[in-house]
Amino acid sequence: MSNLTLNQVVRESITEALLRLMRNKEFGKIKIKEITDLAGVGRVSFYRNFGSKKEVVIQQLNEITKKWCCIHHDQLHGFKDYLPLLEELKPILVVLKMSNSTNLLYDYLYKSLLPKMDNPRKGYVLEMYAGMFFGIMNHWMRNGFKENQEELRDYLNCFDKYPLEKEIL
Repeated sequence: MSNLTLNQVVRESITEALLRLMRNKEFGKIKIKEITDLAGVGRVSFYRNFGSKKEVVIQQLNEITKKWCCIHHDQLHGFKDYLPLLEELKPILVVLKMSNSTNLLYDYLYKSLLPKMDNPRKGYVLEMYAGMFFGIMNHWMRNGFKENQEELRDYLNCFDKYPLEKEIL
């Protein structure tokens, strides 16, 4: 097995182990040793691949989002066009909710959007969208994921007057 493939297996094992632990334990109480034991890897492997537990979760959110955006890039014209992404993220959102770590979602949204700022106007727009998207996901999680995409779309009709600018994305 090549080093790249082995490294991918280690990263996936660590990610899966952490997500499994988060189903039963608060994020802040999970120890690196628990993750590495469940993943079947050593602590050195964990730190060779990740700087922290938070980085594991952020990277997973990033991978899911990037993959989804690559597939749907041509269809993304407004805020509501991102609602199907919520369904794609739902498995990890459930785990974030169960482990009392929705703050990681907030951190992810801000870190993934805000580095793209190159002028003040874009910065304000990105802050607004990151905050709105987090608020929607957080409320949806607290509400037990009851609303489907169409119901969420109806709630968000008020944002039609604030279209996402293509050059921001």
